Amino acid sequence: MTRADNDVFAVNLRLEEGNLMMTALAECPFKLVYELIGRLNQQANAKAAKHNDDGDDSDDSDNDDDGDAAQEFLLTAAELKLAVTALGNLPFNRVHALIQNLQAQIQTGRVRATATAAAKRKFA
Repeated sequence: MTRADNDVFAVNLRLEEGNLMMTALAECPFKLVYELIGRLNQQANAKAAKHNDDGDDSDDSDNDDDGDAAQEFLLTAAELKLAVTALGNLPFNRVHALIQNLQAQIQTGRVRATATAAAKRKFA
């Protein structure tokens, strides 16, 4: 694994896109993807718990405007490559929008390398 493979990137995914990525990873050999699946699950659960803690206790279930908001996930370059490769194994009509979204994030610089010590420690 090269130094570039250890760079950490922030990728924004909506719930639907995250689920599609998990579906693609689930089709791959377990020993190749189990750590990435675990890390994505951990990040999603932490964000959901934080969202639940930050929200008020009023019953606004009918007024959930941010339910499809994109959330930031941290991936190493190697993990991002593995996820894109896994998506490439699914039918094009299911993944083309997500691939275009990731490509647009990369081209516009919205996928950014994070150099913080805290982010690097998560992947050590």
